Amino acid sequence: GEEQFRCDCIGDIVTGLDLFGEESDEDDSNGSLEKGSLPYILKQIIFLPLVRSYVFRSRENLATPAKYGLENAANFYIATENGTLGAWYLWPASTAYSPIMRLTEDSTLIIYMHGNSLDRGFSYRVELYKVFSKLGFYLITFDYRSYGDSSRVEFSEKTVVDDGMAVLRWVEDLYKMRSSDGPNLSGLSESKQSRGPNMIVWGHSLGTAVATRAVAELDIKVSGLVLESPFNKMEDEVKRFKVATWTAWVMGVDIGEVLSTAEVQFLTEDYLPQIQAPTLVLHSDDDPIVPSYLGERLVNSTINSGKKNIQLVRFGKEHRLRHRYIYRAPGVENLLEEFVKKTEQFREDNY
Repeated sequence: GEEQFRCDCIGDIVTGLDLFGEESDEDDSNGSLEKGSLPYILKQIIFLPLVRSYVFRSRENLATPAKYGLENAANFYIATENGTLGAWYLWPASTAYSPIMRLTEDSTLIIYMHGNSLDRGFSYRVELYKVFSKLGFYLITFDYRSYGDSSRVEFSEKTVVDDGMAVLRWVEDLYKMRSSDGPNLSGLSESKQSRGPNMIVWGHSLGTAVATRAVAELDIKVSGLVLESPFNKMEDEVKRFKVATWTAWVMGVDIGEVLSTAEVQFLTEDYLPQIQAPTLVLHSDDDPIVPSYLGERLVNSTINSGKKNIQLVRFGKEHRLRHRYIYRAPGVENLLEEFVKKTEQFREDNY
């Protein structure tokens, strides 16, 4: 209906898509790997096909963000050269709806890249979106291919990174289209339309690796990067699980080589030093999924590689924030507002 397409997306409307077909992920998630092999098993663990299933819920709900308690959100789809990505656009709850195309340079737009479970409507993600909304930020959140109502694909690190890059390019192209050198599609004055919003990329868990590599490999005007519960590289994350280490030892294989074969190395520590924008790293000391020492290891190696505009904030175990609930941390809103000021200054100095 009319409400669904409020985001005023640019480009041709894609039709004839079976977005909600209940295909099995089993055939298209690891087709090039032998079932039962260690690379196959590790890829299954990393991308969690079971918790992405829709046996007991409907991905059709994603088309209506209000069903997730988000009245200030619109659903839309981003057509890329590799498929279609389901996405939501959220605007501050305290303000009237404003199309993505009309966001000005005094606005902050967050591009959110989620972790390896469920979809953009996962409950704790929705609560984080509400924090962004309360602070007056705009947001684009999306599902990688084979997540949510996005197209199906054979998974690899490359596919999720490609999707992250596709979204960043899509956003950048929106504001290039309305620049003073092109047609005025936004309805803004030339002075207002010359720059897009202050853009920050936010990744959580596996999404921190996706976000970091996507930003590092693109020549794009990102003003800040937030990494929530990150690891330094997938090899170190996998090695903390004794079963994986023991299995690799019994089979006489190197975990790093296995991850390379499975195309899931996620070497964040190699890409983060390449990013010029200020970076904020958030981690909880009681994180049972990605231990905070891996986040600290990432920050230390990045600083040793020469990047200085990076800040690590660790929250004590007493807050019980674990892997998903840093949005509840005491003082987190002030922390984010201060970081946004840093990104605005970086943008002023560099863009």
